[in-house]
This record gives sequence, C-alpha cells and structure tokens, in this order.
Amino acid sequence: MKQLDIPIVVAISSLLEDMPIYIWCAKNENDCFFHNDIQENDLLKRFLMCGIACDADYILRVCSDMPFFSIPAAKELIENTRENFHWKVDCTENCDWNVDYSVAYDYVAHYLKGEDTPTIWKHAGHYLEVVRLSALFDIYNRIVRKEIKQKEIEYVGGTC
Repeated sequence: MKQLDIPIVVAISSLLEDMPIYIWCAKNENDCFFHNDIQENDLLKRFLMCGIACDADYILRVCSDMPFFSIPAAKELIENTRENFHWKVDCTENCDWNVDYSVAYDYVAHYLKGEDTPTIWKHAGHYLEVVRLSALFDIYNRIVRKEIKQKEIEYVGGTC
C-alpha cells in the first residue's frame, strides 16, 4: 500500500468478522476506519464518514468484491480526476456494463442526478469511482431530508 504514495484508508464495519482486516491494517501500518454507530450495510454513510474523518477532498472507492485492482490504474484515475475535475462534475465513473439486477451505472452518479435516494447500496462493487467529498455530503443530506419528510407524511397519514 505504501507504494501508492497517496493516503489509503480501509473502511470496515464494526462487526467481529471484519476484525482480521483491522489486524492486517495494523500490522501493515495502514489506516483503518470504522464507526460503531454505522450499520454494516449503510455503505454511503461509512463512505462519507471515512472521507470526513480523513479530511479528504476526493475519494477513490474500491469495494471488497472488486476482483481487479491495479495500482497504476488507480494512480492514473486519481491524477486524471485532480487535473480534469470541473465545478459541474462531481463524480467520475467507469461502470458502463450491467451489474446484478440491471444496475448499469455508478451509484454516486445516480444520486447526483437525483434519480433515487436509498441510503443502503446494493450490488455496489465491480467498479472504481472517484467522488468529491462535498458532493457526497450533499447526497447524504438530500437522503436524510427525504427520509425525514417521508416519516412526516406517514405520521400525518396515520401510518406511524
């Protein structure tokens, strides 16, 4: 990991089954992030909180189910993002094939377009993405506001 010359942080859940990952990170002097209040399958919140904790401007996310990871490709993707990010672009993606259940594009780009706002990402692997942290924060706030509004509607409608 040190050969990248960029900060690497492993974000895990607080479940015991992730403890071997934490131990590996400690032995290899690699930063590891977890938070007890984040549910295991709330990847968006874990992604966001890791970026905030590490004071990141951009994040390259690599999922555990991503079987192919190239250090030179990751460095090139990060450098390309730093050089070519424009104010109107918040996310780069390379997921142009169908993932399980016909999910054919990157989830963060999906949220940025305002097409859907579930907090739990399903089938989130098989691609690399670079995201501006401020965009991710906006997405998360949008999701929280929508969930609060939905709960208010349910309460007024008498379903709570």
